[in-house]
Amino acid sequence: NFFSNRLYNFTGKGDADPSLNSTYAATLRKKCTSLSDNTTTVEMDPGSSLDFNNHYFTNLKLQQGLFQSDAALLTDKGSSNIVDEMLSSAGKFFTEFSQS
Repeated sequence: NFFSNRLYNFTGKGDADPSLNSTYAATLRKKCTSLSDNTTTVEMDPGSSLDFNNHYFTNLKLQQGLFQSDAALLTDKGSSNIVDEMLSSAGKFFTEFSQS
């Protein structure tokens, strides 16, 4: 699947991605029980998956981005600043989204 390596084999040594919140990783491992599990679905935005809002950025700042590409947004100052901006203002998020 798209994120199991982050849980079970990030560096090829059976380890989790150190940039992933350890509590969140443990929760995901309970749902996705093996590296080859391709049948389980999980929310990309836990706590807000049924709403359209900027909560994704809250999770991201808590190191709870599901995909490696999510976590990468925090590794660059420019993209990290955008994450902070989207997190600080729901209005800004909706404006930027509508213009994208």
